[in-house]
Amino acid sequence: MERRAFAGLTVGVGLLVGALATLFFYGKQFGLSVPIFVGIVSALILILSRPAGRAINWRNLWPLLPVMFFAVMTALRDDWVILWLNLGAILALGALLLHYVSLPRALDTDSFAEQTGNVIQTSFMVLPYAIGEGGEAWSWLREARHNRGRQFTSALRGLAFATPVILVFALLLGSADAVFASYVNKAWMGVQHLLGIQYFGDSFGQLGVTLVFGTLMTGAVGYSLMRKITPPAELVDEEGNPISLPQSDEKRKPGFKLSMIESGIILGSVALLFTAFVVIQFAYFLRRQEQYQR
Repeated sequence: MERRAFAGLTVGVGLLVGALATLFFYGKQFGLSVPIFVGIVSALILILSRPAGRAINWRNLWPLLPVMFFAVMTALRDDWVILWLNLGAILALGALLLHYVSLPRALDTDSFAEQTGNVIQTSFMVLPYAIGEGGEAWSWLREARHNRGRQFTSALRGLAFATPVILVFALLLGSADAVFASYVNKAWMGVQHLLGIQYFGDSFGQLGVTLVFGTLMTGAVGYSLMRKITPPAELVDEEGNPISLPQSDEKRKPGFKLSMIESGIILGSVALLFTAFVVIQFAYFLRRQEQYQR
């Protein structure tokens, strides 16, 4: 599979795992959902190795057994100290598994200090790889935009970028003026009624859990299956010359660029928000003047 297309698949799988995590864990106690979730994540990483074109070193999969053991223990133990110890063991062994799952050398040939260092490295590299996979997926979407639905995609991107900008400015203007804040609250209540959202805080929490687990899953797949593995020093050809990996000379397009449609939607939305703020202030001023005259 093409690199950027696989990145899009990785992000999609990450969001799916995030949604499953929200379904299994949000507002619920740990139980059998933990081993089921761990099993699903492990199976997805093994399945994604095929479209990634990365061979799995089956000898290095033995940490999966203690991972599943500790996952089952979370469902059998009620003590919170033991629970967190089990979760810590799952995370540590999971990081070890992510680092060695596609390495050609065996895990047990490294020393304990090297294994510990690799666990720490994996913990720090998951987030950067998640960002990298997101960037590759974004580049893939940008290229697909040129092939079909360019204007429609640009409009959706413009709305996606404009939404957080409008929310930030609306909160700032609402904090500065109580009258405008009342209109913002009424508008938000109308949106809640239209979309059927009853509890914004609960929805925001669920979205946060989905994004956190989705990011972790995306980074885990990117780090375990797409990172470059340096060949060992003893890798030489028949004549004794070291073998070097071919370097890609593919030129990349700029990672981020807004079109006229996207820029127009963002700037137009901000302009409409400030226009509404001025109109509300002017209407309130006239209303107060009428009350004083009476």
